[in-house]
Amino acid sequence: MSPDWLHTLRRRPLISLLKKKNQANGLVGVTLAPDGVAVAAVQRPSGQLPLLTAARFHAVEGVSGLDTALGVLAEDRDLRALPTSSVLAPGSFQLLLIDRPQVEEAELRSAVRWKIKDMIDFPVDDAVIDVFSIPGRGEAGRGDMLYVVAARRDKVRQQIDLLENHKFKLGVIDVPELAQRNIAALLGEDKTGVALLNLANDSSLLTLSRESTLYLSRQIDTGLNVVAPFETHSVSEESLTSEGTDDLDLTLDGIADEQRQAMDGIVLEIQRSLDYYESHFRQAPVNSLVIAPLRRRVPGLVDYFASSLGLQVRELDLSAVLETAVDLPAELQAQCWYAIGAGLRVG
Repeated sequence: MSPDWLHTLRRRPLISLLKKKNQANGLVGVTLAPDGVAVAAVQRPSGQLPLLTAARFHAVEGVSGLDTALGVLAEDRDLRALPTSSVLAPGSFQLLLIDRPQVEEAELRSAVRWKIKDMIDFPVDDAVIDVFSIPGRGEAGRGDMLYVVAARRDKVRQQIDLLENHKFKLGVIDVPELAQRNIAALLGEDKTGVALLNLANDSSLLTLSRESTLYLSRQIDTGLNVVAPFETHSVSEESLTSEGTDDLDLTLDGIADEQRQAMDGIVLEIQRSLDYYESHFRQAPVNSLVIAPLRRRVPGLVDYFASSLGLQVRELDLSAVLETAVDLPAELQAQCWYAIGAGLRVG
Protein backbone atom coordinates (compact mmCIF):
# COMPACT_ATOMS: atom_id res chain seq x y z
CA MET A 1 0.00 0.00 0.00
CA SER A 2 1.59 3.27 -1.06
CA PRO A 3 1.16 6.14 1.40
CA ASP A 4 -0.13 9.35 -0.14
CA TRP A 5 2.08 11.60 1.93
CA LEU A 6 5.36 10.31 0.57
CA HIS A 7 4.23 11.14 -2.94
CA THR A 8 3.31 14.65 -1.90
CA LEU A 9 6.74 15.16 -0.35
CA ARG A 10 8.82 13.79 -3.20
CA ARG A 11 8.45 13.32 -6.91
CA ARG A 12 9.94 9.83 -6.75
CA PRO A 13 8.32 7.40 -4.33
CA LEU A 14 9.94 6.29 -1.11
CA ILE A 15 9.35 2.96 0.54
CA SER A 16 6.14 3.03 2.56
CA LEU A 17 6.12 4.49 6.02
CA LEU A 18 4.95 1.22 7.50
CA LYS A 19 4.25 -1.51 5.00
CA LYS A 20 7.17 -2.55 2.82
CA LYS A 21 9.53 -5.27 3.89
CA ASN A 22 13.26 -4.82 4.11
CA GLN A 23 14.59 -6.79 1.17
CA ALA A 24 18.19 -5.67 1.60
CA ASN A 25 20.93 -7.57 3.42
CA GLY A 26 21.11 -4.82 6.00
CA LEU A 27 19.44 -1.69 7.25
CA VAL A 28 20.72 1.39 9.07
CA GLY A 29 18.44 2.85 11.72
CA VAL A 30 18.82 6.57 12.43
CA THR A 31 17.17 8.67 15.12
CA LEU A 32 17.44 12.44 15.35
CA ALA A 33 16.63 13.77 18.80
CA PRO A 34 17.28 17.05 20.63
CA ASP A 35 20.05 15.42 22.66
CA GLY A 36 21.79 13.53 19.89
CA VAL A 37 21.96 11.39 16.77
CA ALA A 38 21.92 7.60 17.08
CA VAL A 39 22.72 5.13 14.32
CA ALA A 40 22.64 1.34 14.27
CA ALA A 41 23.42 -1.02 11.40
CA VAL A 42 21.75 -4.43 11.44
CA GLN A 43 22.23 -7.39 9.13
CA ARG A 44 19.85 -10.36 8.91
CA PRO A 45 21.88 -13.52 8.17
CA SER A 46 19.56 -16.32 7.08
CA GLY A 47 18.61 -18.64 9.92
CA GLN A 48 20.62 -16.70 12.50
CA LEU A 49 20.05 -13.98 15.04
CA PRO A 50 20.21 -10.42 13.67
CA LEU A 51 23.76 -9.08 13.62
CA LEU A 52 24.42 -5.59 14.96
CA THR A 53 27.46 -4.27 13.10
CA ALA A 54 27.42 -0.64 14.28
CA ALA A 55 25.92 1.36 17.13
CA ARG A 56 26.91 4.97 17.70
CA PHE A 57 25.52 7.97 19.54
CA HIS A 58 26.62 11.58 19.10
CA ALA A 59 25.43 14.09 21.68
CA VAL A 60 24.34 17.37 20.05
CA GLU A 61 22.59 20.63 20.73
CA GLY A 62 20.03 21.99 18.27
CA VAL A 63 19.40 21.45 14.55
CA SER A 64 22.85 22.68 13.59
CA GLY A 65 24.32 20.03 15.87
CA LEU A 66 22.24 17.35 14.18
CA ASP A 67 23.56 18.44 10.82
CA THR A 68 27.16 18.34 12.03
CA ALA A 69 26.73 14.89 13.60
CA LEU A 70 25.17 13.49 10.45
CA GLY A 71 28.07 14.87 8.47
CA VAL A 72 30.52 12.98 10.67
CA LEU A 73 28.51 9.76 10.38
CA ALA A 74 28.23 10.16 6.61
CA GLU A 75 32.00 9.79 6.35
CA ASP A 76 31.43 6.08 7.00
CA ARG A 77 30.68 4.75 3.54
CA ASP A 78 29.45 1.44 4.96
CA LEU A 79 26.59 3.30 6.65
CA ARG A 80 25.75 5.30 3.56
CA ALA A 81 25.74 2.17 1.40
CA LEU A 82 22.80 0.59 3.23
CA PRO A 83 19.14 1.62 3.07
CA THR A 84 18.22 3.90 5.97
CA SER A 85 15.21 3.66 8.25
CA SER A 86 14.72 6.91 10.11
CA VAL A 87 12.43 7.28 13.12
CA LEU A 88 10.18 10.29 13.59
CA ALA A 89 10.90 12.21 16.77
CA PRO A 90 8.20 12.48 19.45
CA GLY A 91 6.26 15.70 18.96
CA SER A 92 6.47 15.56 15.17
CA PHE A 93 3.54 13.14 14.83
CA GLN A 94 0.55 11.65 16.62
CA LEU A 95 -0.42 8.00 16.78
CA LEU A 96 -4.19 7.48 16.95
CA LEU A 97 -6.26 4.34 17.45
CA ILE A 98 -9.59 4.55 15.59
CA ASP A 99 -12.40 2.37 14.29
CA ARG A 100 -11.84 1.58 10.63
CA PRO A 101 -14.12 3.68 8.41
CA GLN A 102 -16.54 1.46 6.49
CA VAL A 103 -15.33 2.44 3.03
CA GLU A 104 -13.56 0.79 0.12
CA GLU A 105 -9.78 0.50 0.32
CA ALA A 106 -9.31 3.20 -2.34
CA GLU A 107 -11.22 5.67 -0.19
CA LEU A 108 -9.66 4.72 3.14
CA ARG A 109 -7.10 7.49 3.48
CA SER A 110 -9.54 10.22 2.57
CA ALA A 111 -12.01 8.86 5.09
CA VAL A 112 -9.31 8.59 7.77
CA ARG A 113 -8.15 12.15 7.10
CA TRP A 114 -11.69 13.43 7.62
CA LYS A 115 -12.18 11.28 10.75
CA ILE A 116 -9.05 12.51 12.53
CA LYS A 117 -9.31 16.20 11.68
CA ASP A 118 -10.55 17.07 15.18
CA MET A 119 -8.30 14.57 16.93
CA ILE A 120 -4.90 16.05 16.11
CA ASP A 121 -3.35 19.20 17.52
CA PHE A 122 -2.39 20.74 14.17
CA PRO A 123 -4.35 21.48 10.97
CA VAL A 124 -5.22 18.32 9.06
CA ASP A 125 -4.19 20.03 5.81
CA ASP A 126 -0.64 20.12 7.21
CA ALA A 127 -0.70 16.40 8.03
CA VAL A 128 0.73 13.46 6.16
CA ILE A 129 -0.80 10.16 7.17
CA ASP A 130 -0.36 6.42 7.00
CA VAL A 131 -2.31 3.59 8.60
CA PHE A 132 -1.78 0.05 9.82
CA SER A 133 -4.41 -2.39 11.01
CA ILE A 134 -4.76 -4.58 14.07
CA PRO A 135 -5.63 -8.16 13.09
CA GLY A 136 -8.09 -10.48 14.77
CA ARG A 137 -10.82 -8.05 15.75
CA GLY A 138 -13.25 -9.40 13.15
CA GLU A 139 -12.67 -12.95 14.37
CA ALA A 140 -13.73 -11.79 17.82
CA GLY A 141 -16.94 -10.36 16.43
CA ARG A 142 -15.85 -6.73 16.73
CA GLY A 143 -15.18 -4.03 14.18
CA ASP A 144 -11.73 -3.59 12.69
CA MET A 145 -9.47 -0.92 14.13
CA LEU A 146 -6.62 1.09 12.66
CA TYR A 147 -3.62 2.90 13.96
CA VAL A 148 -3.17 6.23 12.18
CA VAL A 149 0.16 8.01 12.02
CA ALA A 150 -0.45 11.71 11.48
CA ALA A 151 2.85 13.52 10.99
CA ARG A 152 3.59 17.21 10.60
CA ARG A 153 4.53 17.74 6.98
CA ASP A 154 7.24 20.31 7.72
CA LYS A 155 8.89 18.07 10.34
CA VAL A 156 8.96 15.11 7.97
CA ARG A 157 10.36 17.23 5.17
CA GLN A 158 13.07 18.60 7.46
CA GLN A 159 14.11 15.09 8.51
CA ILE A 160 14.24 13.86 4.92
CA ASP A 161 16.34 16.84 3.87
CA LEU A 162 18.83 16.40 6.71
CA LEU A 163 19.44 12.77 5.83
CA GLU A 164 19.51 13.13 2.07
CA ASN A 165 21.79 16.17 2.20
CA HIS A 166 24.39 13.82 3.68
CA LYS A 167 23.76 11.08 1.09
CA PHE A 168 21.98 8.62 3.36
CA LYS A 169 19.86 6.24 1.26
CA LEU A 170 16.55 6.94 2.96
CA GLY A 171 14.16 4.06 2.39
CA VAL A 172 11.75 4.14 5.33
CA ILE A 173 10.32 6.64 7.76
CA ASP A 174 9.03 4.91 10.87
CA VAL A 175 7.73 5.71 14.35
CA PRO A 176 9.19 4.80 17.78
CA GLU A 177 6.27 2.53 18.60
CA LEU A 178 6.99 0.24 15.66
CA ALA A 179 10.76 0.38 16.23
CA GLN A 180 10.13 -0.83 19.78
CA ARG A 181 7.76 -3.49 18.44
CA ASN A 182 10.62 -4.78 16.27
CA ILE A 183 12.71 -5.37 19.39
CA ALA A 184 9.80 -6.95 21.26
CA ALA A 185 9.44 -9.44 18.39
CA LEU A 186 12.86 -10.89 19.31
CA LEU A 187 11.80 -11.71 22.86
CA GLY A 188 10.63 -15.12 23.96
CA GLU A 189 7.71 -13.48 25.75
CA ASP A 190 6.38 -12.15 22.43
CA LYS A 191 4.80 -15.53 21.67
CA THR A 192 2.17 -15.05 24.37
CA GLY A 193 2.24 -11.27 24.70
CA VAL A 194 4.73 -8.87 26.24
CA ALA A 195 4.73 -5.41 27.75
CA LEU A 196 7.92 -3.51 26.89
CA LEU A 197 8.74 -0.29 28.74
CA ASN A 198 11.39 2.19 27.61
CA LEU A 199 12.24 4.74 30.29
CA ALA A 200 13.83 7.61 28.38
CA ASN A 201 15.07 10.74 30.12
CA ASP A 202 11.93 12.87 29.99
CA SER A 203 9.17 10.40 29.08
CA SER A 204 8.50 6.69 28.67
CA LEU A 205 7.01 4.47 25.99
CA LEU A 206 5.01 1.36 26.80
CA THR A 207 4.10 -1.08 24.03
CA LEU A 208 1.96 -4.21 24.23
CA SER A 209 2.58 -6.67 21.43
CA ARG A 210 2.11 -10.31 20.59
CA GLU A 211 3.56 -12.36 17.73
CA SER A 212 5.14 -9.26 16.15
CA THR A 213 1.84 -7.34 16.17
CA LEU A 214 1.59 -4.02 17.99
CA TYR A 215 -1.73 -3.88 19.80
CA LEU A 216 -1.33 -0.94 22.13
CA SER A 217 1.13 1.84 22.88
CA ARG A 218 1.08 4.52 25.51
CA GLN A 219 3.30 7.56 25.94
CA ILE A 220 3.90 8.27 29.62
CA ASP A 221 4.93 11.77 30.67
CA THR A 222 7.39 10.49 33.25
CA GLY A 223 10.94 9.47 32.54
CA LEU A 224 14.22 8.51 34.10
CA ASN A 225 15.05 12.07 35.16
CA VAL A 226 12.20 11.91 37.69
CA VAL A 227 12.40 8.22 38.58
CA ALA A 228 16.16 8.34 39.14
CA PRO A 229 17.61 11.86 39.11
CA PHE A 230 21.39 12.02 39.15
CA GLU A 231 21.57 13.61 42.58
CA THR A 232 19.48 10.91 44.27
CA HIS A 233 21.09 7.82 45.78
CA SER A 234 19.00 4.67 45.67
CA VAL A 235 19.17 1.68 47.95
CA SER A 236 22.57 0.00 48.13
CA GLU A 237 23.40 -3.32 46.53
CA GLU A 238 24.19 -4.66 50.04
CA SER A 239 20.70 -3.77 51.24
CA LEU A 240 19.07 -5.47 48.29
CA THR A 241 21.00 -8.71 48.72
CA SER A 242 20.95 -8.91 52.51
CA GLU A 243 17.42 -7.75 53.28
CA GLY A 244 15.56 -9.26 50.34
CA THR A 245 12.87 -7.54 48.30
CA ASP A 246 9.60 -8.46 50.01
CA ASP A 247 9.35 -5.12 51.81
CA LEU A 248 9.07 -2.24 49.35
CA ASP A 249 10.15 0.25 52.01
CA LEU A 250 13.47 -1.60 52.17
CA THR A 251 13.71 -1.93 48.39
CA LEU A 252 13.13 1.78 47.90
CA ASP A 253 14.95 3.01 50.96
CA GLY A 254 16.21 6.54 50.42
CA ILE A 255 13.99 7.30 47.44
CA ALA A 256 12.21 10.63 47.67
CA ASP A 257 8.43 10.97 47.70
CA GLU A 258 8.52 12.53 44.22
CA GLN A 259 10.26 9.47 42.82
CA ARG A 260 7.89 7.08 44.57
CA GLN A 261 4.89 8.99 43.20
CA ALA A 262 6.41 8.92 39.71
CA MET A 263 6.90 5.18 39.87
CA ASP A 264 3.36 4.74 41.19
CA GLY A 265 2.12 6.77 38.22
CA ILE A 266 3.97 4.53 35.77
CA VAL A 267 2.58 1.44 37.46
CA LEU A 268 -0.95 2.83 37.15
CA GLU A 269 -0.48 3.53 33.42
CA ILE A 270 0.89 0.02 32.86
CA GLN A 271 -2.02 -1.58 34.72
CA ARG A 272 -4.59 0.46 32.80
CA SER A 273 -2.93 -0.54 29.53
CA LEU A 274 -2.89 -4.21 30.48
CA ASP A 275 -6.59 -4.09 31.38
CA TYR A 276 -7.45 -2.35 28.11
CA TYR A 277 -5.39 -4.84 26.11
CA GLU A 278 -7.26 -7.78 27.62
CA SER A 279 -10.76 -6.34 27.40
CA HIS A 280 -10.65 -4.36 24.17
CA PHE A 281 -8.61 -6.78 22.06
CA ARG A 282 -9.79 -9.93 23.85
CA GLN A 283 -6.25 -11.13 24.40
CA ALA A 284 -4.96 -13.44 27.11
CA PRO A 285 -3.39 -11.63 30.07
CA VAL A 286 0.20 -10.48 29.65
CA ASN A 287 2.41 -12.04 32.31
CA SER A 288 5.71 -10.30 31.54
CA LEU A 289 7.05 -6.77 31.66
CA VAL A 290 10.44 -6.19 30.06
CA ILE A 291 12.29 -2.97 30.83
CA ALA A 292 14.50 -1.57 28.08
CA PRO A 293 18.19 -0.93 28.88
CA LEU A 294 18.56 2.11 31.12
CA ARG A 295 20.94 5.01 30.73
CA ARG A 296 21.81 4.60 34.41
CA ARG A 297 21.06 1.91 36.96
CA VAL A 298 18.02 2.14 39.20
CA PRO A 299 18.43 -0.43 42.01
CA GLY A 300 15.10 -1.77 43.20
CA LEU A 301 13.18 -0.83 40.05
CA VAL A 302 12.57 -4.38 38.81
CA ASP A 303 11.43 -5.57 42.23
CA TYR A 304 9.16 -2.57 42.66
CA PHE A 305 7.37 -3.15 39.35
CA ALA A 306 7.15 -6.90 39.97
CA SER A 307 5.62 -6.44 43.42
CA SER A 308 3.25 -3.68 42.30
CA LEU A 309 2.00 -5.38 39.13
CA GLY A 310 2.25 -9.07 39.96
CA LEU A 311 4.17 -9.70 36.72
CA GLN A 312 7.44 -11.31 35.82
CA VAL A 313 9.74 -8.32 35.31
CA ARG A 314 13.25 -8.18 33.94
CA GLU A 315 15.67 -5.69 32.42
CA LEU A 316 16.68 -6.43 28.85
CA ASP A 317 20.23 -6.79 27.62
CA LEU A 318 20.13 -6.59 23.82
CA SER A 319 23.28 -8.68 23.64
CA ALA A 320 21.11 -11.65 24.63
CA VAL A 321 18.81 -11.34 21.60
CA LEU A 322 21.27 -10.01 19.01
CA GLU A 323 24.64 -11.05 17.72
CA THR A 324 26.90 -8.04 18.13
CA ALA A 325 30.10 -7.07 16.39
CA VAL A 326 30.50 -4.02 18.65
CA ASP A 327 30.80 -3.35 22.37
CA LEU A 328 27.28 -2.71 23.66
CA PRO A 329 27.17 -1.33 27.21
CA ALA A 330 23.74 -0.63 28.69
CA GLU A 331 24.02 3.14 28.25
CA LEU A 332 24.75 2.80 24.53
CA GLN A 333 21.87 0.33 24.18
CA ALA A 334 19.57 2.94 25.71
CA GLN A 335 20.90 5.75 23.54
CA CYS A 336 20.53 3.67 20.36
CA TRP A 337 17.29 1.92 21.39
CA TYR A 338 15.05 3.24 18.61
CA ALA A 339 17.84 3.23 16.02
CA ILE A 340 18.42 -0.48 16.70
CA GLY A 341 14.67 -1.08 16.52
CA ALA A 342 14.52 0.72 13.18
CA GLY A 343 17.42 -1.34 11.87
CA LEU A 344 15.53 -4.52 12.82
CA ARG A 345 12.59 -3.67 10.62
CA VAL A 346 11.39 -6.54 8.43
CA GLY A 347 7.77 -5.57 7.78
